[in-house]
Amino acid sequence: MNIYYVYAYLRKDGTPYYIGKGSGRRAFVKHRVGLPTNKSRIIFLERNLTELGALAIERRMICWYGRKDLGTGILRNMTDGGEGAEHAIRSPELRERLSKIKLGIPRSAETIKRIKENTPKPIGEKNGMFGKQHSEHTRNLIKQKSLGRKHSAETNAKKGHALDKNGRAKSVMTPLGKFTTITLAAHTLQVNYHTILNRVKSNSEQFAGYYWL
Repeated sequence: MNIYYVYAYLRKDGTPYYIGKGSGRRAFVKHRVGLPTNKSRIIFLERNLTELGALAIERRMICWYGRKDLGTGILRNMTDGGEGAEHAIRSPELRERLSKIKLGIPRSAETIKRIKENTPKPIGEKNGMFGKQHSEHTRNLIKQKSLGRKHSAETNAKKGHALDKNGRAKSVMTPLGKFTTITLAAHTLQVNYHTILNRVKSNSEQFAGYYWL
């Protein structure tokens, strides 16, 4: 029966903090995560679903936004969703059917619209790395992964990389070592792309450690 839906609770800034699946009045029943005080911040992402379809979409949406307890996103959900009715025991056949349904479920135009509207922009304090720095170990791992990595001229152009005469991204040397692109160098040093670019172009002795390779 198509009596199920997938719903979301929104923060004041419009970002979701909980995704759930239900039927009837489930979306308006008290949760451990807390109901929004303003009922307009309870939205329905999809309606008229079978239970299996609702479970699959619930799981997809939780995966999309990520969980705060795992450090992967912004939701307060404590599970990955798709668990079904409480205390339900699924047969191997049902589990297999559910697994197949979860693969390749198309999103409706309305769902895509809501995702775009409610996806937070990780800028300033909303960025998970705001006010933080990578450890030296992490920086070394990023640097090692960047060494020898090559992109096509088309990809480099799309990424806005500085290119050499052959259309390849220019490698750059920094105090932390060699990087195949300015973008990778900027990410590792946690500065703006143009900051690295300006340092490379600078004639100041202060930035003597920055130069093209």
